Amino acid sequence: MVNVNIWFTARSRSTALMRCLSNIPETKILFEKFLWTYIAEHNPDIVEGFGVEVDPNVNYDSILKEYKECTAKYKIIKDLILGVKPEDIPDIITKDSVNIFLIRDPALVATSFLPNSGNTYYDILEANPVFTMDSFFGRMLETITYVEQNCTKPPLVLPGYVLSSKEKSIEAVKKICELMEVPFSEDILTWESLETFDPTWDVPKLAIAGDIIFGFFMRANKSTCFEDSRERKVDLDSYAEENPAMVAEVKDAKAKYEACLKFATDF
Repeated sequence: MVNVNIWFTARSRSTALMRCLSNIPETKILFEKFLWTYIAEHNPDIVEGFGVEVDPNVNYDSILKEYKECTAKYKIIKDLILGVKPEDIPDIITKDSVNIFLIRDPALVATSFLPNSGNTYYDILEANPVFTMDSFFGRMLETITYVEQNCTKPPLVLPGYVLSSKEKSIEAVKKICELMEVPFSEDILTWESLETFDPTWDVPKLAIAGDIIFGFFMRANKSTCFEDSRERKVDLDSYAEENPAMVAEVKDAKAKYEACLKFATDF
């Protein structure tokens, strides 16, 4: 059994990568299970606003138990590292696990526009406080360092511009296959366009509701392959008068993002 952990910052094209990796035979996709449990526990108002009835038996401990008991040949999680308690990290980031970190410039994350809601990602974070951008970039940096020190395979850190390039995305997938010790096949580079999540994935009800309300995963679900997508240029100072809190938070997160970049792999 191979544990593959995709740790992501928001709006980093992580779901498109999962569409690709789920084409590898004998995989089990556990999609943001820790993240949505964390959200439900730290801000119950979000759950109420989504109008979703959550099984009271589904909690952090049950999700961790489910993870440990999964016996798939290739167990792939996509999650926010903040959702995992520090004392449980060794159970997930095992010595021989594959750990992939998807990072994106916090200025691009904060100003990313979600058409379903008509808001930016920062607007949503501000209205539904659960964590700060600085905190999740900080945990990403800590976890990259943990993998460097405790795992046999080095962390694969992919900046946003890698998965925004079709050519670089393919090279990144080849590297992931190498780390997983599975043969690369061009067959995994295309997938079916879907209106919602891949039915073979294990996806929380809250993630499904969040996609309907905000459109977090809509584009990736409807996609069929990696595509070239030019990264925007953000003049952060132009937001200073309108949204000084966002600018301050992004600047705080930038230092940790740039520290993560020092571990990045380019293709």
